[in-house]
Amino acid sequence: MKPLYQLTKVKYPGHLPTSGPQKAIVAATSAIWSLIDPRRADMVGTLGEVTGRLALERLRNRLLVCEDGKALLRERPKVTSQAHRSDWAPDTFGAAYAHYMAKHSFQADDRTPVALVDDE
Repeated sequence: MKPLYQLTKVKYPGHLPTSGPQKAIVAATSAIWSLIDPRRADMVGTLGEVTGRLALERLRNRLLVCEDGKALLRERPKVTSQAHRSDWAPDTFGAAYAHYMAKHSFQADDRTPVALVDDE
């Protein structure tokens, strides 16, 4: 019998395959830490990774219906602090992202790399 951590194959560099029970433990732990200190970008991000499967699938499906969305999925641009600019054109992802990050005093580079999403 394989150990739980080997039940899912590695799907991308940095991926940490996890089982359902492992995801539940990680979700509970990261939720508690996120409530204790919402500035913990690592815990907030981890909570999203282990609980956001359906939202991510819906987002991917919506992106697949338009050429710009397909390009984003194909190119997979990294969202970093360099994207945190105020000179983006209105009504773009960049402008909305810059506004949100500035409003909440967040830094994109505070987010740890994705590791628990079981999709590429």
